[in-house]
Amino acid sequence: MDRVLRWAAGSVTLALMMMSQGCASGNPGARDGTIATPDSRPLLPRQPGPVEESGAIYRRNQLPDRGATMTPVANSAPRNTPMIPPPVPATVPMPPVNPATTRPQATSIPTGQYMSLGSVLVQVNGKPIYADKVLQALDADLGAKAREMNENEFRRVAASEIETEIVSQIRSELQYAAAMEALSPDEKKMADTITTQWQQKQIAYAGGSIEEAKRRAAAEGYPFDQQVADQNRTIVNMMYFEKKIRPRVQVSPAEMRKYYDDHINNFSERAQAQFRVIKFDFKKVGSKEEARKLAEQTLKSARAGEDFASLAAKYNSDDYLARQKGDVGWVERGAYANEKLEQAVWKIKPGQITDIVETPDAFYIAKLENLKTGNTKSFDDPDVQEAIHKTLFEAQAREMRERDYQRLKAEAMIVPDVDPRRLVQPVLEMAMQKYSTWRATASK
Repeated sequence: MDRVLRWAAGSVTLALMMMSQGCASGNPGARDGTIATPDSRPLLPRQPGPVEESGAIYRRNQLPDRGATMTPVANSAPRNTPMIPPPVPATVPMPPVNPATTRPQATSIPTGQYMSLGSVLVQVNGKPIYADKVLQALDADLGAKAREMNENEFRRVAASEIETEIVSQIRSELQYAAAMEALSPDEKKMADTITTQWQQKQIAYAGGSIEEAKRRAAAEGYPFDQQVADQNRTIVNMMYFEKKIRPRVQVSPAEMRKYYDDHINNFSERAQAQFRVIKFDFKKVGSKEEARKLAEQTLKSARAGEDFASLAAKYNSDDYLARQKGDVGWVERGAYANEKLEQAVWKIKPGQITDIVETPDAFYIAKLENLKTGNTKSFDDPDVQEAIHKTLFEAQAREMRERDYQRLKAEAMIVPDVDPRRLVQPVLEMAMQKYSTWRATASK
């Protein structure tokens, strides 16, 4: 993960640890009033978990709610220069949240307005999710797919991605509201402080040109103020996870041992051999007898010390092997197609050459270059335990997050409360209207 991701995730974890120790009052960070980051020496190591190191900009509402792994939109080289924010106050204003005891009244949504920019697609506890914002979150991805697909293929793929994004934004809204209710005032201030520091990081990465940052953000169709708001939501949701879900995840040694025993093949490395092959095809050489004579002469030269790679390039009947100078790379034991030749290879030592191996249509000789003996990593290996713990932790946390989401969904007022597939069509039609424009850029 890039430096910004490590910085934000470390900041959230460290902030919560310091606040739990009573250090947040008056000075929620380092002695100089800033939040300690992974650029300095960390106080405690992070534990693995389903909220991967975060803090990058996420497409609108694409927060840590799609399961165990989040997919950030990179802030570094792949996206050119990171965005630069305009001047902001010390804290980022938070949107109001309905008290848990107040359920919003159902509101009718004019279906005739679905095709208008800014129209409400669905409301979650009174908070609107806009059709054009759903499309905005997918703009870059759908634009790339439009340049590669015909119209029918694009429609099918776009419908699936739009449905996923609608569900993601509904889930995000529910989790963000729950997080805002669960976090204390000091924790919310801490989220604001981390967001502000993140903004300053972007300024440093971009050289300080706010106008250039705005221009680039506009060109990408993702306004910078929206990036900042989404970043703040990401941090708030991370803090909610660290406070409410992570402490409930418990991975026992017995569970780890059982996983190791059930998945022992995941921790085993099969024996491998690297060797070179020369094929003498009967038909290509001329006849079986001529192929035998050439194979015997080549074997004699190779065992006399002549370079096997040069011989493989010169005498190989297989054009691919000739170009590779006979090298077939590393091959796991039992995986090579020519079983008789492989058996001959495994009978010799590195540096040695096999006897002539005959098949129905050719003769072969091979030289064993290197050998790796297979082994199984011990359960006591720290890397093995770390991998197992991470896998089990993520599975438990994913299950807890899903149960939490289903509870929030059951208690929420969602209007219209329908299958998300019934909400896809308006956004899909908007995407199809842009298809020809996206497609046209493919030839430029």
